[in-house]
Amino acid sequence: FGFADEDRLYACLQTTFKFHPDFDRVLAEILSMDDRGRLVLIDAKHRQWQDLLVARWRRTYPVVAERAVFLPGMKLERYLALSALCDAVLDPIQFGGGNSSLECFAAGAPVVTLPFGLLRNQITTAAYRQIGFEHLIARDEADYVRLAHRLATDADWRAAMRAGLLDACPPLYENASAVKELSDFLGGLI
Repeated sequence: FGFADEDRLYACLQTTFKFHPDFDRVLAEILSMDDRGRLVLIDAKHRQWQDLLVARWRRTYPVVAERAVFLPGMKLERYLALSALCDAVLDPIQFGGGNSSLECFAAGAPVVTLPFGLLRNQITTAAYRQIGFEHLIARDEADYVRLAHRLATDADWRAAMRAGLLDACPPLYENASAVKELSDFLGGLI
């Protein structure tokens, strides 16, 4: 991926519209705490959206614009490799992740999340709670920043989080009862 060995990679591998202006401040706090930190992102499908986002960062939080690295879209295998390579994966606070979080979990890439009171941003939290792995569910923005920084800078703790997540997550992918429940519900609608 072209990163230097000394770089610490904070990934937010989400679509551009998920970057709410209030999340910019949190990203700036994380990067300001870590002079080796790089924010890893995926190119926007519409280049104009990415340009607008970077222009906003330049005006409001230059540290984010200076340390952001956009990578081209990629196939799933490469995406999973990138997720596993990153030191900390960040769930965008105001939107959250769904499939992307489950893909990160499968790659052993723990995701820092903060439930914000909206359904769309509680999927990662719900998945963590389902498997009893709640170490990376932040209480507030300050805790989110702390957890992200610790995940990126404390190699032993990061390794423990990765191992714990990999041990805990199989029920997310092997839950036949959830499939049957959904099937029964949909069958009942007919």
